Amino acid sequence: MKIPNSIGWTTFACSLFLMAIGEAPPVQAQTAPNSPAPVATVEPTRSTQTTWLVLRHAEREGDADRLSLAGLERAADLKQLGEVLNVAVIYSTDTERTRGTVELLAQARGIEVQKYAETSTAWIDEIKSQNQGKVVLIVGHSNTAGVIAGQLAETPPFQIAHDEHDSLFVVTTESAAAASQPADPVAPNVGSARKVTNCVVRLKYGRSAAKLPATKSDPLAPTGR
Repeated sequence: MKIPNSIGWTTFACSLFLMAIGEAPPVQAQTAPNSPAPVATVEPTRSTQTTWLVLRHAEREGDADRLSLAGLERAADLKQLGEVLNVAVIYSTDTERTRGTVELLAQARGIEVQKYAETSTAWIDEIKSQNQGKVVLIVGHSNTAGVIAGQLAETPPFQIAHDEHDSLFVVTTESAAAASQPADPVAPNVGSARKVTNCVVRLKYGRSAAKLPATKSDPLAPTGR
């Protein structure tokens, strides 16, 4: 499987952007001439970058809750991609088609797949807090994967077509919060603000549909597929 070069460039570009705005030289408080008081130094904040890989499950066998041959081959492609990107955490809904999409990757990486059932703001905040600095993969459905990507990136939700199984949303989030420090007489608010910046890009992964074994159509259901 050929991994798109845009993955590396996107992560690299986001990293440079976040480093540029997240790291600043120490801020020193000025004192009057001949003053015996020491110069107060505010250390730069420490930033933590998290990369999220959000996707819909691979192709399914008609209306059955299992992957088709095409889906199994896409799951194998995802395994290779996830190993290269050092995926450390995997979230999946409790369906056979989503679990089957990440099973090979989870086994290869020695990861226990964590189940989720909701995509609320509270859940997004929770997983952001739990996974700072990691590469996290989330597999969902046609009506949830784009929503999750939008929630993570703090953008409107992305739409996924009923026959679209190869979209990969790469979201990079950065949270920087200064540790508690003594009050600075010149700039008492320096380092006290929380800064959050996000990057998101939509890519394609795996073999194209034309090169995968034929499978039955997968029409979009109201409850999501």
